[in-house]
Amino acid sequence: MGKLAGIEIQYLGRLANLHLSSAEKKILGHQLSEVLAFVGKLAKINTRNIEPTSQTTGLSNRLRNDIKKADYTLTTEEALSGTNKVYNNFFVVRSILSKRSHNK
Repeated sequence: MGKLAGIEIQYLGRLANLHLSSAEKKILGHQLSEVLAFVGKLAKINTRNIEPTSQTTGLSNRLRNDIKKADYTLTTEEALSGTNKVYNNFFVVRSILSKRSHNK
């Protein structure tokens, strides 16, 4: 893998919605080129007879069963008692998303 061209760094920055300065483009170009070179080395390793695995320790998560406790559960009225902004038994909150497109 060769070095990434400036136009490629600019394109990647735009895809990631990053506004990069010239100095940042130079640094990131060098760093990404190193990463790609390392991935190129990994691609040359023969893994034909290696079993796929997602982990190597044999450990698994130990989870408890969820138990519903009636004395810890709020009724709808209790949950909504702290607000006067309710619609169809849901809290009413200010919108945080807009309908305008973010595509440029």
